[in-house]
Amino acid sequence: MIRRNIMLANMCVLCKHDSESVQQLFFNCSFSKAVWNLVLNWLRLYGICYNLKRIINWSIRKGVAKHCKA
Repeated sequence: MIRRNIMLANMCVLCKHDSESVQQLFFNCSFSKAVWNLVLNWLRLYGICYNLKRIINWSIRKGVAKHCKA
């Protein structure tokens, strides 16, 4: 977003601690980690790392069931 001159500050909008990036917004931010922990606990998934590419690949492999958690 900074490259497109959309943002005024380069701070994470959720935790206001680190510079904003995809990894920061979705995984490293304390707020994001809390959300991920709630979702992963609800799904009873443990040991899933906080990495967008791995989560997408995992969900493609596992998300074929017809129940709501899938």
